[in-house]
Amino acid sequence: MASEIRVDRIKSTAGGAIVNATVNNDGSISFGGNVDIGGNLLQNGQPFAALPDQIASGEGATVGATLKSDGTNAYWEIIVDFAEGFAITRGYPAAGYQSGNAWRNVNRCQHSTFSISNLGDLIDRSDAYTAGAQNSAMKAYIYCTGNNWNTDSNYVSTFSMATESNTGASTTMATSRNRTSIMKRDFRYAYVCGNNNDSPDKFDLVTDAVSTIGGSGGSGGNNPACGYGEENGMYKQGGNAYLFSWETESWSSWGSSPGTDGTNKTMSSRRGFSYWNTAGGYQTNAAMQRRDTKTGSNQASVSKPGATGEETFHTGLDYGFMNGMYNGAQNNTGGYFTYSTHTFSFQSSLNRQGPGGTASGAAMEYGTLATGYTGV
Repeated sequence: MASEIRVDRIKSTAGGAIVNATVNNDGSISFGGNVDIGGNLLQNGQPFAALPDQIASGEGATVGATLKSDGTNAYWEIIVDFAEGFAITRGYPAAGYQSGNAWRNVNRCQHSTFSISNLGDLIDRSDAYTAGAQNSAMKAYIYCTGNNWNTDSNYVSTFSMATESNTGASTTMATSRNRTSIMKRDFRYAYVCGNNNDSPDKFDLVTDAVSTIGGSGGSGGNNPACGYGEENGMYKQGGNAYLFSWETESWSSWGSSPGTDGTNKTMSSRRGFSYWNTAGGYQTNAAMQRRDTKTGSNQASVSKPGATGEETFHTGLDYGFMNGMYNGAQNNTGGYFTYSTHTFSFQSSLNRQGPGGTASGAAMEYGTLATGYTGV
């Protein structure tokens, strides 16, 4: 026969305190005082937790994370926006050409001091009319290096910006190209455009895998100018102007696009805008335009103190940098954009070092990724 114990009051033998405990009709118990548990509080036999585990530092740290739910389980998610995801501290202009000579040379542009230094020949092969990207390990890729100033190639030279050393060749491109530009989806893909082909090579910056995706339907061509932002890439070559969605990998017509024919280049920022040349030709002293990277709309004019073209541009946090360009001759002239005022100035301390002239080079950015940021 089962026995029952009925308790309507629990009294402490140590201090005489009385705790009121009421058994409710639904089987729950209501306590009239505090409940101090020395061991674990269990729920269905498992430790009860009001929040997912919190980690102060190191791998898996949850500092600054947002609490979310999938409808069943709560979890932490690190949300870092595009502007703050990559703290850029320096840039690496590489390759480029002067007259009939192309270079294997790499420089280091230190943003904090507005200074530049020559690192020597860090890449396997030279090239001109080229462009670059980087992965999250700060490995730099240069597309494509044909070992000449004007030749088709599918060879991708690489170097480590972390150790400033040659890392040889990467996976070759699906398409041999020359006169390229890149739409960069941050730390995910480099969409390599150019060379009479409007179907970009999609280079996976995580795995180095390469594929070719559908083109815009335009004629395509050599020397496109490309930009990029958080949600899409931007493409302009001759009369062909398109926006390219990262999410859907689809093209849309870019109305009222800037006047560049693509031979002069574009400086993209991480702040929702990029700077575009507004006239065709290998050099122009026409004012540039600041364009919204999401819609492509023109925000304002940005004057230049002289002619530039075939620029080797790279971005920083507060400034955009130029290290080498063409203004009637291929040269090492440096300059910078100030994002806060949207102005452009020449700056001799940013003149690229080493070769006599370095127009149409590639440039890659080095820095630190915020915790939880893996690109867009």
